[in-house]
Amino acid sequence: MALFRLVGLLVWLSPLVSLACTSFYWQGSEGSFFGKSYDWHHDQALLLVNKRNVKKTGFTVRPWETGPQWVSKYGSLTFNQYGREFPNGGMNEEGLTIEVLWLNASEYEGFDFRPVLNQLTWVQYQLDNFSLVSEVIEALPKFRMSPIQGKIHYFICDQTSNCAVIEWLHGKPVVHSGIDMDPKVITNNSYEESKSELKRIEHLRNMLYVNAEMDESSLSRFVRVASLLKMETPSVEASFSVLSLVSMANLTTWNIVYNLQTKEVFYRTKRNPEIRSLNLNSFDFDCSSPTLMLDIHNGRESMDQQFVPFSYERNYEVVTNSLSDIQFSWVLAPLLNRYPQTTSCVNP
Repeated sequence: MALFRLVGLLVWLSPLVSLACTSFYWQGSEGSFFGKSYDWHHDQALLLVNKRNVKKTGFTVRPWETGPQWVSKYGSLTFNQYGREFPNGGMNEEGLTIEVLWLNASEYEGFDFRPVLNQLTWVQYQLDNFSLVSEVIEALPKFRMSPIQGKIHYFICDQTSNCAVIEWLHGKPVVHSGIDMDPKVITNNSYEESKSELKRIEHLRNMLYVNAEMDESSLSRFVRVASLLKMETPSVEASFSVLSLVSMANLTTWNIVYNLQTKEVFYRTKRNPEIRSLNLNSFDFDCSSPTLMLDIHNGRESMDQQFVPFSYERNYEVVTNSLSDIQFSWVLAPLLNRYPQTTSCVNP
């Protein structure tokens, strides 16, 4: 009964504020670095170790929709505010890295009979199944995006240094990748709008009119990062410096820098600003081993050995906190929390 009530109520859910995130990719002698500033008004989250050979069915809230079934091919490490299997972003053991950013202009596809993925299950599906951006793009038509809450686009990169922005505009998926994606930066306007603004600012600079205003707006952050990536030498430290320069005074909750070549993850939070590190090569991704989690604010320095067994109670606390400003979270939160119970290990 709760499910049917949720279906009726979801129509009324609307974003309360806009996410104001920034992401970029650059490559140098020290590695391939994917940076992300997560700007939001909730800061609780778990880091989760997701396993190979886990059978899953896509989560849906509408009884007339069905999710696809799959068995995870790759393990991954993800940052989750809305519960296990619903990541905001992460990296898999092949180096494929995905992050979610807000996009008010998003318009999703109309109803059809394809299997559906919601905005966050979509992230886990890609990390579970693919190692290359090209594979993600090729699989796009197989499923329909069925949003639960919010409007977003994705930034994705792989170990070949191919990146893509995937967004839904005017009811259709739009992809920018390969040589079409220069610079490899994204904020909270469509990629096409952002590139147009960058060209406008560069024209002003060429005309010696260099007083273009720099503020916290999406387009301004895009232009700033695109310029910084041309001026600095890629490294973990330089990536965090770039993220600092696009920090949102009242919204930035954490920064992440992924090194796709070494499969290392570096991160800091507003509550715990010390940079901590993780190495995907340190984790056991066999699904017969315990599922592990870590509070995003805990610890210092290397955190590989600091993970603890997954707890549904702690997962639920994070989910309810992150949904606290949604009127009908009392219905949605238990559904999200129980969803991992529908998955099963099929380890040979």
